[in-house]
This record gives sequence, C-alpha cells and structure tokens, in this order.
Amino acid sequence: IQQTTQLVNDMVDTALMEGDVAIHALNGNASTDKNYQQALNVTVLSLMMAKSIEMSKEDLRLLGIAAMFHDIGNTEIASSILSKKEPLTRSEQAHFEMHSEIGARIAREVGLPSRVAKIILQHHEHSDGSGYPDRLKADEIDPLARLVALANCYDDLCNPLDVKQSKTPYEALAFMYAHQRSKYDETLLKHLIKELGIYPPGSIVLLSTGVHGIIISSNPNKPLRPYVMVHDPLVNRQNPRIIDLRDEPKINILSCLRVNQLPPEVAHYLNPRTKISYFIEVNTLNDGLELV
Repeated sequence: IQQTTQLVNDMVDTALMEGDVAIHALNGNASTDKNYQQALNVTVLSLMMAKSIEMSKEDLRLLGIAAMFHDIGNTEIASSILSKKEPLTRSEQAHFEMHSEIGARIAREVGLPSRVAKIILQHHEHSDGSGYPDRLKADEIDPLARLVALANCYDDLCNPLDVKQSKTPYEALAFMYAHQRSKYDETLLKHLIKELGIYPPGSIVLLSTGVHGIIISSNPNKPLRPYVMVHDPLVNRQNPRIIDLRDEPKINILSCLRVNQLPPEVAHYLNPRTKISYFIEVNTLNDGLELV
C-alpha cells in the first residue's frame, strides 16, 4: 500500500503539472509480471482520462489507488479459472465474478479508503445494467468506477489471456465505440479516444511513403500526427529512426495493420509487443519526467 500510494502520488503530481502529457507504448521484452503490467496499464489509462476532466487531486489519488488494486480479489480466485483460455462455464464465470466483491472486502480489511473499496466493487458494472455484481446502471455507478471500468475494458481487448484474440489499439478503440457505447459512459469513451489519439501507441501503421512503422507516442495536441518508429533496414534496430509526423507534413498514415499483415523482416525489426504496456511523460520547457 505504501509503495502504491507513493507511485500514484507521483503519477497524480505528474498529471497535474503544466504542459502536455503524452502516453507512450513500451516496446521490447514483455513484463515478467502480467498482473502488475495490467494493473499499471489500467492506472495510467484511468489517470490520462481523468486529466481531461475537472477532478480534485484527492479524487485522482483515490482513482489511481483503486485502479492499481482493482483486481486484488483475483488472489482468492482459482488459478485454473484465471489462466483458462477457453470460455468459462456458467459456474466458473459465477466464481470469477466474485472477485469484485472479494476485492472490496480485502480493501476494507487492509484499511484502504471506503471509496477505493467501492470503486473496486463496481469496476465491472456497465451503464446498461449488464455488468456485475449488482447490475447497476449509469449514474448508480461511482464516476471513478466508470473510468476504471473503461480503462480495464480497453486493456483486456489489447491484452487478453489468449493472445490470438488480441486487438490492436486502433481496433480496440474502434470496437468499443462501435459496439460497446451502451456499456460505458460515452463521454468518458470519447475522452479515452482523445487521450490515446486516433492512432493509439502500439498501433502498427503503413505510411504514405510505403514504409511500415509502429506508433510509439501520441502528440496530445495533434492526434493525427504521432511519433512513429519506422522500418529502415539500413538503421540499427537498437537505435531506430523515429519521426515526428508534425515535422513531416507530406507523410500521412494510410492504414493500421495487424502483425500478420507485415512482411516477416518488418515484423522482426519493429518487434511489436504481444502485450502492450503504457507509461506517461510530461514535457516541460526544461526537462521531461517519465513514469514506468
């Protein structure tokens, strides 16, 4: 709790600083702890959305702590269920859904704020009443729980247990907007799209030059002009060429691609992650601060 509180406080202070906050996708080897990676992703995404909403520093802090601990109830769920890639049976699903209530109970037992426990309890509730455990609707759901629910859904689509079912960041946002708007706060969904950009970090793209690349960072004020790491066989992969599309007005993104649409040598060079992790960076006039 002490470590999480310190980390969240640092992130909240960063999110409140003057200047643009950019979200980045990490590339390279996957995290050795998928549970920590998922919790941190949900925390970063929740705070990014919250930045564009008028919210007190205390609410931001509670949001960050709840996001980090949102799945703590999984510690009492059978590992065979948590690791199962096939669809869960009805009884297995019922057992899995208990993790929200278990998590809220654990949060209360260890002395976390009551609102943190409430957010953990409600992080699988849906605006249309189809969620669990209490089938709450719209305004019945805590506003901070709605943020965590949305961030959690996006991360689950990008980083499912079965990687064969994973969606690219671009596909995940498109799917949520086209098919899941009734489940989530639509205003918050638009904030998520705004913060991640039209081409979210981690997306694989084809540029108008015919070159492939991977989005490594958003440009908060220019969502159509992100930073792109491009495939260039003449440049060492350890020090790749990164272009800022704001400085390249003649280069545009033609389309987003899946990994299996890339030539093998391009896929090897770009090395898109099986799992996507995020961190945030604040650029000020003199220096930058990174939180990983």
